[in-house]
Amino acid sequence: MWDRYDARGGDERDRSGAWDRNRGSRGGTNERDPDRERDPHDVFTRDLELPGGPDRELVRVRDRIHEINGAESRMLATVGAFRVVSESDLHDARDGAQDSHRSLGHLEREGLVQTSRLCADDRAVVLTDRGRDLLEANRHTREDRAQEPRQAFYAGLRKPRELTHDTKVYRAYLRAEERVRERGGHVKRVVLGRRIA
Repeated sequence: MWDRYDARGGDERDRSGAWDRNRGSRGGTNERDPDRERDPHDVFTRDLELPGGPDRELVRVRDRIHEINGAESRMLATVGAFRVVSESDLHDARDGAQDSHRSLGHLEREGLVQTSRLCADDRAVVLTDRGRDLLEANRHTREDRAQEPRQAFYAGLRKPRELTHDTKVYRAYLRAEERVRERGGHVKRVVLGRRIA
């Protein structure tokens, strides 16, 4: 995608046209920093070529250009992985609550997420089709992960009357991820179970 459009110039690309992860803020995890993947939000951006730092950068999806930063990349990927997440659960520990609220508002204005009221003081957040397209269009391919299954991303509300229940799935993940981490492991992706009708 970015091979044809480079907002920052040519100095930060290697000969293959890929971003130099050791120099800048774009994309996934830095292989030299093993603690970065310890954050429960970062697992979802691990295979994405999206901004990772505090500054907003241009991201192209087909004929549209969006500006997002690292916190917004993590929000999009987290919501996409779980279908629906409550707004109160999206606050990134690296950002204040006010910054997270601002980031969510920006993503709504960009048309990448939509919200629905859960209760008086909380909303459910889901990706729009445009938000899912942004994630899918910005996956990077790595030979060392070619055989690993990829994180699936979902858009839209499936069953609006089950929003409250569905938002609890992400909270359960946070508890499970903490237990896995305490035992020395780490989460590579999340697979949502199918419901039997």
